[in-house]
Amino acid sequence: MTLIPRRYTVIFPFSKDGKQVLLGLKKRGMGVGLWNGFGGKLESGETIDECAHRELKEECGLEAKDMQHVGVLLMKSTRSGLMEVFVYTAKEIVGDVIESDEMEPKWFSVADLTYKDTYKEAREWWPTMLEGHTFVAQFEFVDGVITFQEINHVDVKQLALLRSSVKDAEQQAMAHRLYTLVFPMDEQNGRVLLGMKKRGFGRDKLNGFGGKVEVNETIAEGAARELAEESGLEAKSMKQCGLLMFYFENDPVAMEVHVFLVHKYEGTAVESDEMRPQWFGIHDMPFKQMWADDSLWWPYVLKEQKFVGQFWFKADQVTVTREKLSAVDSLDFV
Repeated sequence: MTLIPRRYTVIFPFSKDGKQVLLGLKKRGMGVGLWNGFGGKLESGETIDECAHRELKEECGLEAKDMQHVGVLLMKSTRSGLMEVFVYTAKEIVGDVIESDEMEPKWFSVADLTYKDTYKEAREWWPTMLEGHTFVAQFEFVDGVITFQEINHVDVKQLALLRSSVKDAEQQAMAHRLYTLVFPMDEQNGRVLLGMKKRGFGRDKLNGFGGKVEVNETIAEGAARELAEESGLEAKSMKQCGLLMFYFENDPVAMEVHVFLVHKYEGTAVESDEMRPQWFGIHDMPFKQMWADDSLWWPYVLKEQKFVGQFWFKADQVTVTREKLSAVDSLDFV
């Protein structure tokens, strides 16, 4: 099975003379309390370059006019799996530096960088970037400790090939869209944890936690990963309860969504880049703030009845034009 990593971008704005670099102190989520460039996860439908521009604007308010792709980080970890990070720099920037929900920006002298409160691997590859080299760096981690590292200088053509390979992989993945949707349950208090989507598809809607299943994982593994990434909770007991198919007007590709309930978990729910979690009573669901289909199949959850549903939406992603919903005795899709 081909392993496809989660893909991210990070961009480092420099002063025009190259003597200062703008870093951001991460305020929450992965890397909280550490200084780094500005970036985040590649979203469906956008290019690597578009992701870098978007994340820079969202996290510090700047726009890059001369963004240069200078490197790729390939990281394998026993904790977070495979990650591929595309590294950019920029000297021609416009706008005012602002603090965001994610990052607290600050200018640093390149000559005086100490690498204090940065990622462990930063002191290994940042010098290569600061010296103006284009590169590919590989790191392997076991329980947070670097066990392997290799940094090679490459030319810009090789970097361009790596970017184009991402586009090809995204196009192949679009042949079928497979997603998960996870609802942590507090049975003792009759509550369910929902999250307010902060960006991307479903923005400003309350929903369970989930996302696209990646090529290198099972559906259940994808569900557990997304729950951890979006809420900070680690699933200990997860049960599939439903399968939903969604069809959107003017979109030829359907969404296949596998629904899970989590009755045992570890950790405390925390806000992430994607979701703002909040507990609700299972009999007092905020359906007006949720997807239109949720109120139709949620009663099956309350009855502990497995279900399969199909929903056809208009392009506005609000209006349901057709539906099919039924109870089933078993779900054999995991």
